[in-house]
Amino acid sequence: ARRMVGRKGYTPERNVFRESKNDIGLRYTYWKAPDGFRSATEIASHLIGHLASNEHLDGHEAAHQWVVTVPASFQGPQRSATLAAASSLSPDPDAVKLLEEPYAAFLDLLHRHPASLVEQVGEGGNVLVFDFGGGTCDVAIFALDSRDGPMQPRLRATSRYSRIGGGDIDRAIVHEHLVPMLLERHELSASSFGWQVRRRALEPQLLPLAERLKIALCRKLEERHTAGEVTQDVEVMAAGEYEIVVDDSSYFLENPTLSVADFEELLSGFLDPNPAPDDNSEYVQRGSIFSPILHALARARLEADDINAVVMAGSSTMIPQVRAALRRYFPDAALIGWRDAAELQGAIARGAALQALALASGHALIEPVCSGELGIQTRQGMLPLVAAGSLVPSANAAPVILQAPADSLDLPVELAVEVVTDANRT
Repeated sequence: ARRMVGRKGYTPERNVFRESKNDIGLRYTYWKAPDGFRSATEIASHLIGHLASNEHLDGHEAAHQWVVTVPASFQGPQRSATLAAASSLSPDPDAVKLLEEPYAAFLDLLHRHPASLVEQVGEGGNVLVFDFGGGTCDVAIFALDSRDGPMQPRLRATSRYSRIGGGDIDRAIVHEHLVPMLLERHELSASSFGWQVRRRALEPQLLPLAERLKIALCRKLEERHTAGEVTQDVEVMAAGEYEIVVDDSSYFLENPTLSVADFEELLSGFLDPNPAPDDNSEYVQRGSIFSPILHALARARLEADDINAVVMAGSSTMIPQVRAALRRYFPDAALIGWRDAAELQGAIARGAALQALALASGHALIEPVCSGELGIQTRQGMLPLVAAGSLVPSANAAPVILQAPADSLDLPVELAVEVVTDANRT
């Protein structure tokens, strides 16, 4: 299926969809698609329905409690759209709950390696969960707290939504490495392929090749590093001849390669610890992984030195240069991860399953909390109502009571209420 993408009859956003999670909750329509596939919510409902149908293959009863994970930085419309996509799972709307992905990864780590985590972080220590996946970069900061029983993470801050991921690195390899290689191979000028051809034909066909080269290079770098060998001269090759079809013409890439020097040049913008405004081109969205890190630190009112451990979740944290950049930025923090890619890939799913099991038994492992401070604006300034990291009002036994100023017929009080978070976002 991945090889077919971009060829005649297989058109992105018409009958092929990828990374649609980034469009969920937006007023964005796949207008070329057939009915039932015209929004990211509809695509997600097909995916969730397919996953749910697999559990019936073994003759088990339908689940009574479902947990669907989302980035911690998802806003209200994105969460509502996700719940709408999952509505087919159960007629009971309370049977489907959302859980932030960094929380899910953290739950899995707490369940699998509780002693080592507590030992490396300590009571009250700050843990930054860095979830860098295929399409998003999500950061959450927790404090480890065991005052009221078992060790639990207490949320301190989350980053704003950051739409950068491993797919963007793959696109950089495509447009800044493989396409120039293809042009040179066929002695074509840079203007031979227009924007439409590059995005709709070349990019979909070359993305799987870019990902293969990236993964092969990362694995080879890890092997060299483990063996204590030099890594600066590493290069990988995807042996064979790759056919790229544009309209009715075929172009071929023979034995394409990717060197560590080329890869690190492509990564430079993604790993800039002092991020400027996103350096986007017409083909590649290039934001820095440190933008969401800095935003989460600022919301938690912490410095890099205050972080005791960094938990690396998400498939793109397997890139050695990403880990090295985090190690340089947090030199005194323990870097904690999973042993291999297979274990890492399942971490968020396992955390979600633990939460679902706990909910089915009547006690959630993770209670819903506010990711930012909530308050109202008055003429005298911001009046905080709910602190960041505390239970949301609907789950809190202590109600939030507001009383309007006195009003009368001759002196009516005009009231305009704005609910804001972090003192600036309505």
